[in-house]
Amino acid sequence: MERRFLSLHEIVLTEDKYSYATICAQDEIDLVKNSPEEIADHAVEVLMRARGQYPETAQDKVLLERFSEIQQLSTPPAHMRSPIALSFLHRHEGLLG
Repeated sequence: MERRFLSLHEIVLTEDKYSYATICAQDEIDLVKNSPEEIADHAVEVLMRARGQYPETAQDKVLLERFSEIQQLSTPPAHMRSPIALSFLHRHEGLLG
């Protein structure tokens, strides 16, 4: 059996099918939760952004644009419009496909 993470593109194409643990289990897909470190990184980023103190780099802008392009594929497009932590995108850039 192949063991890999679904790309963000694959997740969007499932139209939230795998947001429910029971369906994941039926399809033999393991849900991987964010680590405490990832949650803390995101919280710090949110606070810094709210204060206008987050130093966004050119690479950050590229990652956010790639994520935004994937979001546009969702049906309906607005269902996955929540922000994503740049620390997550840096850590898991391969999920952008």
